[in-house]
Amino acid sequence: MVRVLIVCSWGMSTSLLVDSLLAAAQAVQLELQVEALSAGEYAAQVDECDVVLIAPQIRHLRKSIEKLALSLGK
Repeated sequence: MVRVLIVCSWGMSTSLLVDSLLAAAQAVQLELQVEALSAGEYAAQVDECDVVLIAPQIRHLRKSIEKLALSLGK
C-alpha cells in the first residue's frame, strides 16, 4: 500500500484530487491510502506516509515541507 499525504491550506480543499488519485490507483490495481491535512497538521503525520504532495495554494511553504519530508526519507 502506498500512503500519500496531501498538504493544503485547510485540509479540506483537496477532495477532488483525493478522488482522482484513488480512481487512478484503482484503475491500475494499486492499493492507495490518501489523506489531506492542513499545513499546520502535516508535520505530525509526515513520518507515516510514503509520498508528500503540496497543494498549489501553499507553495510558499514548499521549502520547509520539503526539508522535513527529505529528512524523513520522503
